Amino acid sequence: IEYPKGNKLYLYIEGSIEGSFIKINSVLLLKKLFETKPKCYNAIIDLVLNLWKKNPAAILRDIKCLFNVMNAYRDVVSIMLPKAPSNVKELLLVSPVIRASFPKKLFPST
Repeated sequence: IEYPKGNKLYLYIEGSIEGSFIKINSVLLLKKLFETKPKCYNAIIDLVLNLWKKNPAAILRDIKCLFNVMNAYRDVVSIMLPKAPSNVKELLLVSPVIRASFPKKLFPST
């Protein structure tokens, strides 16, 4: 059954920065991305699958669309992140999920 402007699946991304809490319905975000940029949607779905498989080479291949989306919607991303990552090393600093999929030797030095 399809409901207009409704979702039956809710998958939330939750986070906190300096005491502020945010909860985002990622299914709704993906639905909107599919409507506006279907090729990028497919690349991000592949990215999620490759994160699960912990396949760094495939992640690097598919991550380009993630950066394109973050740059296109920088004003929205800035609400959720203190600084929108502009490369993989910066993304590793703000994303524990992606960081867990990469060997330690690829981490930026701190």
